[in-house]
Amino acid sequence: MTIKKLNIACGSIFLEDGWVNIDFNPVNKNIIKFNLLEKLPFEDEHFEIIYTSNFIEHIPLEKVNFFLDECFRILKKGGKIRIVTPDFDEMCRAFIKCSDGKDFKKKKFCKNRNY
Repeated sequence: MTIKKLNIACGSIFLEDGWVNIDFNPVNKNIIKFNLLEKLPFEDEHFEIIYTSNFIEHIPLEKVNFFLDECFRILKKGGKIRIVTPDFDEMCRAFIKCSDGKDFKKKKFCKNRNY
């Protein structure tokens, strides 16, 4: 039996070995182009594993629940979902380093992120 696995918002790092990779801006033919803020194009309880890395923090706040509901809709009962998020401690250190180094352009970039 083949385990069905989904990699959401894979960017340029797509997984092989049986993974379905989707992204809004696919970088090659192994990645399915799809607007990830819409209903995901899969049947209910289709995947045993769902993985997404450093994507959820880019979703508009009012769409996060919809996105998560969609993930759980397509995840089989007893399936696993792994959501990787940025390291908050590292972001704070980067912000402080930019402030201390008077790198105001980077500081503004760090401050304006939707974290």
